[in-house]
Amino acid sequence: MLVIRAVGWGWLLLAVACGGRSLRSDGGATGEGGASAAAGAAGALGSAGLGGASGGAAGSAGAAGGAGLAGSAGVAGMEACGPLIDDMEDGTGRLCAGAGRVGAWYAYNDGLGVQWPPPGEPGTPILPVELDARRGQSTRAMYSFHSYGDVSQVDGTKGWGAGIGLDLWFDGRTYAAYDASAYTGVSFFARSGRSYTEVQLRVNSVDTTLDAYGGTCPKEFCNTYAKPFYVTDEWVEYRVAFADLHPYLAEPLAPTVLRTDRLTNLQFLFVRFAPGVSTDADVWIDDVRFF
Repeated sequence: MLVIRAVGWGWLLLAVACGGRSLRSDGGATGEGGASAAAGAAGALGSAGLGGASGGAAGSAGAAGGAGLAGSAGVAGMEACGPLIDDMEDGTGRLCAGAGRVGAWYAYNDGLGVQWPPPGEPGTPILPVELDARRGQSTRAMYSFHSYGDVSQVDGTKGWGAGIGLDLWFDGRTYAAYDASAYTGVSFFARSGRSYTEVQLRVNSVDTTLDAYGGTCPKEFCNTYAKPFYVTDEWVEYRVAFADLHPYLAEPLAPTVLRTDRLTNLQFLFVRFAPGVSTDADVWIDDVRFF
């Protein structure tokens, strides 16, 4: 079930920045994003698709020890987070550290264009941006911009786009799984700088995470559990039930049912290379929580 509720207004922030990261051919990446301090302009967007980020992508991974580590409190030892994953208001790019969760936001891309903020080293979070206009009580949101520039110079067989994500348990040194079995799904607010943008919510478990990051997948592509949704230039709340997430590809095989007791990360894939189309895209994500 995907429930959409429109709220609020839109605005446009503008910036251009360059940067790189360690990338993988499956549409994933190996590290979390580096901090930055501007926002980006929106443009045309192709649909998110086959090359997208894998379960082990973007610095996300499950623990070799499985869900056992996930029962501990976050680094800060806070227990007041409840279902809230991050509302961005502290400006740190780190999750609400409590209820067994600890982690940070990162950027990832296919290495063929320019993304802001650029991907960086694992454990170094990208930072939320301040909003020109409040969305209710919200003053900040996570933001990412990606551009292919001259698409005639891009290999269309490799272009899958860019995204941002968060690890549910990564303290900067050790990855672990998080037990989200007490929850039904994930909710968040999103908008883009254009009137229509396809985005995929991707939720990964130990089963869809590379063993190099503590999962059980022996080699890429590790598949992922995904659900597409459509972002406009107005803020909208999205509610995605775990039951509506399915393996993105039939092969390689992934368990039919997502193991919510062994989650590793959440990712938002928001742009894919479209042959012959100038493809720039951006997305804001805010108030991410379980329900």
